[in-house]
Amino acid sequence: FFAMAIHVGIAYFLSCLVAFAYSSNVVRLDFDNYYSHWKKNDVTFVKFYTPKEHRATAIVQTWEELAARLKGRAVVAEVDITEEVDLAEEIKVHRFGLKLFKKGYYKGPIDYNQDSMAVDDWVAFVEQWLGPSPQPLLSQEAVDAHLSKRFSVVGFFKGKPHKDFVEMATSKRSPFQWGLVDVAKTSLPAEYYGEGPPSVRIANDPDTLVPHLPIYVPPKASGPDGSYRWANFWPWLTKSCYPSVVVSWEQNACPTPAQQDIQVPVL
Repeated sequence: FFAMAIHVGIAYFLSCLVAFAYSSNVVRLDFDNYYSHWKKNDVTFVKFYTPKEHRATAIVQTWEELAARLKGRAVVAEVDITEEVDLAEEIKVHRFGLKLFKKGYYKGPIDYNQDSMAVDDWVAFVEQWLGPSPQPLLSQEAVDAHLSKRFSVVGFFKGKPHKDFVEMATSKRSPFQWGLVDVAKTSLPAEYYGEGPPSVRIANDPDTLVPHLPIYVPPKASGPDGSYRWANFWPWLTKSCYPSVVVSWEQNACPTPAQQDIQVPVL
């Protein structure tokens, strides 16, 4: 009896040790706690799944790795839609999917539509939604640093930025990273914002100096209010991802973060 008690005690100790060593960073969401998580956290990245689905079982370990890497910056969560039927119906999710919820963003969840299921690509996707957008840039050094990364965008305004620019910076974070400069409060060479403000530059080549990056200056609208027309800004932006000397294919939009390091033939 004594030996059996010792054996049971050791087994219990080892099970506790394993449970302590394996502490999941993935949050389990249900109908009762999901709203409070999304309301108080800047970003919540959620895996909706059914337990028997191959795509879900294949990423169990990598989803844990993602949660560990983003700990303290974003919440990584999961929802078993076979158990949380009411929550799945609320979000209108009926099959496997990855969705990002941004605090204060009321247009609904942002779908992760990339084919890649690599942790690095998940991290890149989440990081684009962390913090405010556009990000205020308060010095020339901050502008230079921001535009040293391809697909970064900076809007130059005097005073309050145009609502269309803010809307795009809020809703179209992938693959772009948006910055904002109030030229009335920030000391910058005039060549940074060209004929603006307002104006916008995109970093389509990290080796190009800021004054030589593509620039968009919205035309003034007709009428006495002195407003500007931004209707052509988005088409311009999505066709300015690469330097003009690069020829690859008809580029309708910038590539996703997972495609940013591809080699493009240069003529």
